[in-house]
Amino acid sequence: MDPETFLYFAYGSNLLKERLQLKNPSATFVTVGKLKNYKLCFRTNVDPATSELKGGSANIEPHPGAEVWGVVWQLDKDDMVSLNRQEHHLQPFTVKVTSKDAEFECHCFQMIPQDTKKTYDRRPSPQYKEIILLGARQSNLPSEYIKEMEKWDVNNYDGKVDIYDRVMEIMSKS
Repeated sequence: MDPETFLYFAYGSNLLKERLQLKNPSATFVTVGKLKNYKLCFRTNVDPATSELKGGSANIEPHPGAEVWGVVWQLDKDDMVSLNRQEHHLQPFTVKVTSKDAEFECHCFQMIPQDTKKTYDRRPSPQYKEIILLGARQSNLPSEYIKEMEKWDVNNYDGKVDIYDRVMEIMSKS
C-alpha cells in the first residue's frame, strides 16, 4: 500500500461512494469485507430531531460470533482530517477486516454511548436507511445481509435530511 494512503472500513452511509466522496474525494473502492465478532446497530447520544441524520446513526458493537459487512476504501492521508471531522461524534479505532482474498487493517469508527439520563429513539430515519441500502447494493454486499438491512425499522421522520438531499442530487446527475 502507498504510504501516503490509509484504509478505511465503512459499514453505514459511507458504503455509498457518493456519500463518502462528498468530503473525501480520494476514496477508492478496494473490496467488500467483513468485520468478525461485531454487530451493526443504531445509536444516538443526542435528540434525533437535532441530529444531522434525524435519527440513530449506524454503529458497531462487539458481539461474539456476529459479523458486519462493509467496504474497505483507500483514501489519501490528506483526507484523514475530513473523515475524522465527518465522523466527529464517533471514536476512531483500528479493526481487522477479512475479504475473500486477504485481511486488512483499517481505520474505523464506533460511537461510545454517553452516560445520559435520557434515552432517545435509536431507529434511523428512512432517508439515512436508504443511503445505507444504496451503498450496500452499489458495493455488492451479500444479498442475505442486504435482506436483513431492508428489515430495519425506521423512525418515520418525513422532513428534510441535508445529506440525503445532497447525495440524491449527485446521483441524479450521474
